[in-house]
Amino acid sequence: MQRQEIKDTPGTLDDQKRSVGNLLHRRRLEMKLSLEEVAEDTCIHIAALRAIEQDDYRKMPAPVFARGFIKLYASHLDLAPDDILDRYNEERVAAGENESSSHEIYSGEQMAASAFFSKDVLVIIVAILVLVALVYFYWSGGNSPLSDSP
Repeated sequence: MQRQEIKDTPGTLDDQKRSVGNLLHRRRLEMKLSLEEVAEDTCIHIAALRAIEQDDYRKMPAPVFARGFIKLYASHLDLAPDDILDRYNEERVAAGENESSSHEIYSGEQMAASAFFSKDVLVIIVAILVLVALVYFYWSGGNSPLSDSP
């Protein structure tokens, strides 16, 4: 089956006004596929597919993953993936999105900070452990389990 290039299809003026999400959604409906079927066939989480179809950049995964998902989704729908990706990149620029924008994960939770165990957290954990050891030593009567005396 030949891929449908969005730039050269009939109805080009109409397609030029459509967003990437709208194009993918419309094509999926034309092919009579449910979102669940596409998710199963492509192994793309259904929440990511919904975010893509709704052009909701905040709910899409990080841009590098979103581009991969869009390319796979377009390919699955027999559209020209490179044309779709070009349009997606243009839309992101027009929307003022950049690579460092924060994105929500599928369940709507914010992405975790990349450095959870920062130096400050590590210092606090070590201080608590030392304090616990000192309290234990004090309450045990000063008898260290490491000493040789009976």
